[in-house]
Amino acid sequence: MPGGTPFSPDLVAAFRASDTWIDGAFALEQGFIFTAMIVSAATVNIIERKFRVTAVWFFIAAAVSATGLMHSFQWTPADTALVLAPAWPWVIGYGAMGAIMLAAEWITEPGEGH
Repeated sequence: MPGGTPFSPDLVAAFRASDTWIDGAFALEQGFIFTAMIVSAATVNIIERKFRVTAVWFFIAAAVSATGLMHSFQWTPADTALVLAPAWPWVIGYGAMGAIMLAAEWITEPGEGH
């Protein structure tokens, strides 16, 4: 940004003008190893229709996000960096997905071959 720091909340507004939601990418970058492991475990368990186990994985993701080890970032002059503060939108999202997975056992039907 001319006259300002390259990484600041102004960067998000510039990307949104082109319909790019870069703040989500910045959030996913923080704790990406945890995110990758948890989301892939949840995906496998959804495929195998183990909805209770999937719910546990999503509740773990909510807890890790609440500690700030995933999805919580702060602006620095050259990049975004992890900050140990709760990432509340992500905590709520993972919690909601955990609740949906607990309900999925009763609101879904197995397809062919299941």
